[in-house]
Amino acid sequence: MEAKADNTVPYAAGGNTLDLSSQLEKQLTEQFTEERELAAALEKVSETTVQKEAAPINPEEAKPVSPQNPQKPVKTSGKGKTVSLVKESKYLRYLSELRKADSELALARAESAELVRQMDNYRGHYQEYEEIIQKLISDQDQSVTEKIHTLQGLSLSIQQNSESLSTRIDAEIQRLTQSLAHSIETDIKNSCDQELSKVEEATKVLYDYSEKVKEQYVRFQKLERVKFALFILSSISSPIVLILLILNMLHIL
Repeated sequence: MEAKADNTVPYAAGGNTLDLSSQLEKQLTEQFTEERELAAALEKVSETTVQKEAAPINPEEAKPVSPQNPQKPVKTSGKGKTVSLVKESKYLRYLSELRKADSELALARAESAELVRQMDNYRGHYQEYEEIIQKLISDQDQSVTEKIHTLQGLSLSIQQNSESLSTRIDAEIQRLTQSLAHSIETDIKNSCDQELSKVEEATKVLYDYSEKVKEQYVRFQKLERVKFALFILSSISSPIVLILLILNMLHIL
């Protein structure tokens, strides 16, 4: 029998393969024994029948039949030979069937032994695979545990750094806010001071200009009075008016 390719995944059997093989062999042996006993019994029956047919006939039994019952004599020799030949052929056929069953039993035993060998081989492979898988699972479990511990440490470190960074960010935001407020306040104050200074300068210039205008107005009033007086005098005397007109023109120039 050709050995099958070992390309299947072995699995753990529920019982022992040797027990299964022994049970199968025992069952086949019992069946074969029963068949042999039956064949032996048939052979004995056939031999007994042949011996009875070959035995001499009793003279009393060979007496002629009375005329009152005229019956034909029974011929038993040819019929007995025919029955014997039929039984012998049946026996030979049964023997051939027994040989065939014997060969099938031998083939079944060989197949059972091969099956037991393959199952033992599969069991060995399964145990080897199981050990490898258990080792891989253990290694992976240990590696995963180490990675989990590392991740937990990193998470704790990140949390601590995050809290410290949050505190630093809050302090920096507060400092920048205070600095910006102070800078804005200073800039606004300086700008206001500059604007106030400009307003004061403009006010001073305007005040000086208004003072000059007042002085010019006072002088103009005085000149108007003098002019009026001269006009009155000119009405009295034309030469005097002419002189005053000339003086007025000179004053304007």
